[in-house]
Amino acid sequence: MGDCREAAHRDFPQFLFDSDGRRLAPVATLRHRLLELSRVAQAREAVVRFYNEQRVRYREGLERLALELFTGEGGFYHWGRLPGDLTADQFNERLFRHQAAILPGTLCDMLRRGERGEHKHFVRFSFGPLEPKSFDSNLEILAACLK
Repeated sequence: MGDCREAAHRDFPQFLFDSDGRRLAPVATLRHRLLELSRVAQAREAVVRFYNEQRVRYREGLERLALELFTGEGGFYHWGRLPGDLTADQFNERLFRHQAAILPGTLCDMLRRGERGEHKHFVRFSFGPLEPKSFDSNLEILAACLK
């Protein structure tokens, strides 16, 4: 079987073959190539780079809108305090009119104080599912809802 495999690889380098020298289906060939360590490392680096860029972009945009941010260097969301006396629930009501929403800080309060706690003025803004091209319109919606 070794001769068959070697001949197959020599004559058809664009295909992958199993241990018996049979050509693998194109999907299996593609899957194998996509999972090569160098490609996986490249994809992993691209994902990290993408979310880092999004994090910086949204951080700068949200800070221009007067949100005080408390965000680390990882993840795909920002934790922030709304300006003035605006509560997260009030902000969400405004956002709903634009088919948008944030996670109110009260849902992240481990003591579950609701409107009695300081978390009512905090939001968790997730930029993970957002397309980069929606950035400007997203900030326009947020700006309009903060007024």
